[in-house]
Formats: sequence, structure tokens, C-alpha cells
Amino acid sequence: MRDPYLMKRLGVKKLPSRSSLHRYMSKLSQKYVRRFNKRLVEKFLQKGVTVIVDSTVIRLKTSSSWYDIRIGRKNLRRDNVKLHLAITPHRNVILEYKITGYRRHDSPQLKFLLREIKDLFLVIGDAGYLSKVNCDVVVKKNGKPFFCLKKNTKGIASDLRPWKRMVRFARMYKEIFDRIYHVRSLVESVNAALKKRYIYLENRYTTVNWC
Repeated sequence: MRDPYLMKRLGVKKLPSRSSLHRYMSKLSQKYVRRFNKRLVEKFLQKGVTVIVDSTVIRLKTSSSWYDIRIGRKNLRRDNVKLHLAITPHRNVILEYKITGYRRHDSPQLKFLLREIKDLFLVIGDAGYLSKVNCDVVVKKNGKPFFCLKKNTKGIASDLRPWKRMVRFARMYKEIFDRIYHVRSLVESVNAALKKRYIYLENRYTTVNWC
């Protein structure tokens, strides 16, 4: 927060304190938070950006699952939400996010996560994002997909060349593919930081502060 970049980007001479941010974040709409985040990450949406996509489940209640089992209290899975993230390895900046129900699959969310990015370099994701449609989405933005392959993945695709090229590259140059894919581990530190820093109090969902 002491970084002059924020003040320069937002056009202000003084930034609010951390307690002020926490106090008023619950009053901000998701639409406003997205606009705010877009302003902050404009400089990172440069030509040929590398993007890591991932998702994590966040609990809406702070009670322990094991403790609930011990005392016989119901702990419902519907009290969870799934957070989908698109980050750049450079400073682990969150470029886009989406909150869905915990049952929603990761693959269909990729198009939304990449919607503001016009020019890509690499898009790295786990097997949850592995699909021919997602490969086409990435290639249309001049990027190269690096999605983890499954054991039963086949490179057969007569009219879907991006998918075929990715599968062939992953198998012919496995060491290089794995080295690039390993960059995906950076998103785990972002997930851990969010879960540790932003919690849900009094069993209510509060807007997450993406600053």
C-alpha cells in the first residue's frame, strides 16, 4: 500500500488505511471491485502475457469439519464456493477472477478468465482445463496452451489442430513441457495467501479485497 504506483495509478495523494479498506469492502459491489482491479492490472495486460489459471474451494463457514464430525453437527458442502483465478507469474498479479458454486467445472470458466486479455503468450492450467475448445480459445488470442494431459488423452483431431499440436508437443518434448507446466505451482501460493488473509466472519459472505 505504500507503493507510489497505486497512488499514481488511482490519481490520489493518500491511500486509505487497511482498517478502512476492511470496513468498507463489504459495501462495494462486485462490479465496482472488478473495475478497480482492472485499473490496477492494466500495466500487466501487456502484449504476449503468460497466464496461469486455477481454482480453489473456499469455505463460507469458519468451523472445523473434523470438530463438526466430533460433536455431531452437520457440515454441508453447499456452504462452499469455488474461486477461479487467472494470474500472471510476474508478481503473481490477479488478472481476473470468478466465483461460482463448488460443483461448477473449471473448463468452461477459461473463456471468462481470459476475456480482457487480447494477446497471450502461454496459458498454463491443470487437467481441469483440458479441452479442445479451450485450446482454440487460447490460440485465437495468439497464445500457446499448456494443459496437463490425462492418461487417456488422445491426440486425434482432424479439424482441431491446436489440440493436436499441444498433445504432440507434450509427448515428443515431455521434459520441456513439464518444465513450462511447473510454473503453474506459483498459483498455489496465491490460493494459500487468499485463504489465509481473507476469511469469512459470522457465517456471512463478504466481498474479497483484491488489492
